[in-house]
Amino acid sequence: MIDIKSISVDYGSTRVLEGFDLEVDAGELVSLLGPSGSGKTTALRAIGGFLHPSQGQLIIGGKDVSSLPPEKRSIGIVFQSYALFPHMSVFENVEYALRIRGVGRSSRRKTAESLIDLVRLGGQGEKKPSRLSGGQQQRVALARALAMEPQVLLLDEPLSNLDANLRKDVGEEIRRLQLDRGLTALMVTHDRQEAFGMSDRIAVLSGGRIEQLGSPADIYRNPCSSFIAEFVGQANLIPATVRSVNSSTVDIECFCGRLPIPRGPYDYTSGSTVQMLIRPEALKPNPPDGHARLATRVAESFYYGSTSHLEIEMHGQNLQMTASGAHRIAAGDQLTVGFDPEEIALIPNCDRSGPTHAD
Repeated sequence: MIDIKSISVDYGSTRVLEGFDLEVDAGELVSLLGPSGSGKTTALRAIGGFLHPSQGQLIIGGKDVSSLPPEKRSIGIVFQSYALFPHMSVFENVEYALRIRGVGRSSRRKTAESLIDLVRLGGQGEKKPSRLSGGQQQRVALARALAMEPQVLLLDEPLSNLDANLRKDVGEEIRRLQLDRGLTALMVTHDRQEAFGMSDRIAVLSGGRIEQLGSPADIYRNPCSSFIAEFVGQANLIPATVRSVNSSTVDIECFCGRLPIPRGPYDYTSGSTVQMLIRPEALKPNPPDGHARLATRVAESFYYGSTSHLEIEMHGQNLQMTASGAHRIAAGDQLTVGFDPEEIALIPNCDRSGPTHAD
């Protein structure tokens, strides 16, 4: 549904987006995830027609829209600031989009009411936006975007102005509607939890380029660089040396000894250095047989009810660990921890273009 071919965007003499390529299938929600300045908002604005790339081509629904203005691109946009008309009621905000499309009066009313019900705001149609919560206003903005019957829905940080509880609720609502209606959507966010919870695939951006593209599980479990490993979640990165490479495992040596680690999607060479990625939740207190076992000391402990966040020390390494909150673990405690090698990933040392995939 969306085919972006080598788009580059310049702000004056500064190139913000460089050779950007991305395909989004019909009915798919893809998130552009990255830190401030990574180019994700620039990419969305170029797709929406608000910026003109210096080179490249943009195809939506099989049609080249590279030179078309936003209103000719068959897109709907949900902004982070809601962008509702304050003098109009909820109904009028949604109905206005239908009027722009030239829909007849009787059909406009029926369709607007249906869309308001769809976003679970039935009975709120006569209210002005100022009388609604932030989450309700964003639902109105979503209904208005859907009224345009777009081929593609663009979501520009749609949850960033909401508090934590509302972000979760509204995010789940957007995802439900996107799936139920089979919408093709592209979302910009800097929040990894939003991207992980709502997306079919995630494109992680840095420096105006996509560093890695894959499912949320792929991005989290098999990041292709230390930048991505640390950006998408807490990460313990431990230097290791490859001793041998087998069909399904890589034997590595690090401070905790020699271990067989699942090979994952990348190529490795005997004698090369890699980074072993241990997520904090992969470290377990009092591990069962079959796990690598390590004697540690708890340097810091923060109790959050369902979980405790620990910093543990061993062999001169400080590691982050997340443990079940069922038992309090205090700073200064001696603790035996371990991990299942099957839950560990290896990150090859590589240049900016990323490692070679073992297809």
